Amino acid sequence: MKRIILAFLTALFPTMSIALSCAPPDAAQMYLGAAGSETAYLPVHGQFYAAQVNALRLKNKGGYDENAPKTQDFPGLRFSGKALTRNGFTYDFDQPITLRLSCIGPWCPGRPGDDKMLAYLEVTPEGYRLNVNACGGMTMYRPDRATLKRVTTCHRGGACAPEPFE
Repeated sequence: MKRIILAFLTALFPTMSIALSCAPPDAAQMYLGAAGSETAYLPVHGQFYAAQVNALRLKNKGGYDENAPKTQDFPGLRFSGKALTRNGFTYDFDQPITLRLSCIGPWCPGRPGDDKMLAYLEVTPEGYRLNVNACGGMTMYRPDRATLKRVTTCHRGGACAPEPFE
């Protein structure tokens, strides 16, 4: 209900006085969204190479920017970690990906850090792409072991209900 009210108010008053409000990411909800999509996604747990994402700092500061392009692509960034299998995040993954940063209205995402993240990479004919928007998109930073186990349980067909948002 809160989301509906926020969407209604944002539509009525699209000014800077109403800040973007993002729900915290939920591992099961992200998994179910990716699994139910017509788009193919690869769940991975890992991180970008620090030197590459630090170089993005000058190109993308994020935040409120009325003049920012709606999307920016940064191809060739290395992401290293583990991809999801039925046994958990066990398959070695070290690939170049395209990072796509997308604004939501005038709110734009900052560069991702070099922290470990749970990310759902879109599988495209050109390779892998991570879509990040002002609310995070299909990413969750610094997931704990319980969160990764929850995603594995979802992947195995076990209980996979999103946690309620209050």
